[in-house]
Amino acid sequence: MGHSSESRGQTWPQSWSLWERQIDAAGMVRWLKARYPAKTAACVAADLNVPLDTVTKWLARENLPNGRTLVLMICVYGPEFLAALLRDPPDWLDLAANEADQARLAAQLAALRAELDRREAEAPRRGWWFGRAAEGAP
Repeated sequence: MGHSSESRGQTWPQSWSLWERQIDAAGMVRWLKARYPAKTAACVAADLNVPLDTVTKWLARENLPNGRTLVLMICVYGPEFLAALLRDPPDWLDLAANEADQARLAAQLAALRAELDRREAEAPRRGWWFGRAAEGAP
């Protein structure tokens, strides 16, 4: 990733060069495309309030987000995104990403159950047309 405040002659500690190799730009792109299979760039641009052209360049791996934008992305997308961004995420991050994923799935399941309940509540009104008529009911 870029060094937005790097000055001439500044040397980075050895730990930084090792950390920098942990960044997985391809993992970031895969995660974003999995999150938004259609219109990935437009959805990400809207989420982050950044230009569409900027996101398009990230997805093409022509450019990478700067540090400030990466922090924003982590805040918006959570630990799942950060885990996808690192080649070898620490155990605590894997755990946090798994918990976030489970919470997201539980919310989706709750929404699906609510939709199913709503449709079942409407079924008696539609039962004459779709179900009972086919069964020979009056």
